[in-house]
Amino acid sequence: MRIGMVLLGGTKFPPDIRVEKEVKALVSTGHKISLLTEYSNEELYNDNSYIDGLRIIRVPIKNRSSVRKLLSFQYFHLIDKRYFKYIKDFIDSEKPEILHVHDFHMLPTVFKCLDFYGIAIDVIADLHENYPAALKSYISDLPNAKKIISSFLLNYKIWRHHERVYLKRCAHIITVVEEANERLFSYGIPKDRITVVSNTENEDTFQVDNSTISTDMVEHYKNRFVVSYIGGIGPHRGLTTVLRALRECVESIPHFTLLIVGAKPDNIRRIEEIKKELGISDLSKNIEVVGWVPFSKVNEYVAVSDVCMVPHEDFEHTQTTIPHKLFQYMMGKKTILVSDCAPLKRIVGDTGAGYVFQAGNPHSFSEIIQVIVKESVSDIKRRQEKAYELATGTFSWTYDAEKLQKIY
Repeated sequence: MRIGMVLLGGTKFPPDIRVEKEVKALVSTGHKISLLTEYSNEELYNDNSYIDGLRIIRVPIKNRSSVRKLLSFQYFHLIDKRYFKYIKDFIDSEKPEILHVHDFHMLPTVFKCLDFYGIAIDVIADLHENYPAALKSYISDLPNAKKIISSFLLNYKIWRHHERVYLKRCAHIITVVEEANERLFSYGIPKDRITVVSNTENEDTFQVDNSTISTDMVEHYKNRFVVSYIGGIGPHRGLTTVLRALRECVESIPHFTLLIVGAKPDNIRRIEEIKKELGISDLSKNIEVVGWVPFSKVNEYVAVSDVCMVPHEDFEHTQTTIPHKLFQYMMGKKTILVSDCAPLKRIVGDTGAGYVFQAGNPHSFSEIIQVIVKESVSDIKRRQEKAYELATGTFSWTYDAEKLQKIY
């Protein structure tokens, strides 16, 4: 089958490990994929041959200012007509038999483009996250004035309305966890039109090889108890809760080190602000913040960590999504600590693959850290082995890839 994937709206490929895994899974069964995306700074990947069976079509789109979005009513109907010609040209040149649209925010534009040109083609929606809920969580951390304006422009109820309208037009919908399906059922979408394809991994998609870790890195973290967070940073990620727990953790574990990897410059500034607000600037030696690192280097930071965590806050968004890094931790046989958001608790807590604390509760976080420190080596190893067993079995990309292939 000729599949036309659409990854637009400010999102570039690469990097997107979910898209890459899906492409490889589909071309391995004989499908041909053309991917419509925006220009990337990764010159290495401009060569369409880096994944056999994938052809990349790039288009130039400049970010639109908030004023222009307001004048075009884009905030309310979610349609960006600048993409129409590119989508039409993509369909004309690549002749896909089906469109696979990544993330909800481009779905209204794709459907309106198809309507405008009178194109009849089935659409599959690949929902990487609960987008309306994600916007709501991002807005929660803004200053009051910006929060009010953003809540009006990025209105949750408007996004949910459009989600209901456009998802019902899709031939099939892909979600990342079972917990994300409930709201889709409430829209009247039949269960047989929804498939969970999670953000799982395989040993050929993610590996932790201790032999590749530099001696400098090993020496740097020697004699420390390293609790790491690796990935994107935002108000829903739960790092504020961890920072609030820091003093209590350090008092009982003097060599405690909070390692944050993947921070952008504005994230680093915000972390410094939070440290001052919480009065923990004197604990700076117990906090290490690292900027963006290539995916190929992520495994090194996983390897030097004693505990890898996903401390999500209790938002609708975090109750209906799951991050790649959880399964990467599991593949790495690491001690895992997560908050009790439903998908995390189900995969880690209910299976005995790791430890769970109460979301948003710094004392609960500190208590569980102290439990881990006092845990016997055999009990810790048992949980690590359980995590690995699940990551290579029930929660492996092998099974999710098969589910994706079955849809097509």
